[in-house]
Amino acid sequence: MEFNNVTVVGGGTLGSQIAYMSAFHGKNVTIWGRNDGSLNRAKERVGRWAQAVKDDLKATD
Repeated sequence: MEFNNVTVVGGGTLGSQIAYMSAFHGKNVTIWGRNDGSLNRAKERVGRWAQAVKDDLKATD
């Protein structure tokens, strides 16, 4: 069985890592948060994870 859609409940440190890695592996990801503020912070965290991976791989957009 293969999952293509992933919903992550909470975008804290662990949730943002799960969301990023799921997206990195080609999954469609939705992060569910309590409010707009928590979702904005999750978006920032996912961006930091993406940048860290780019830096580690010495990759560009």
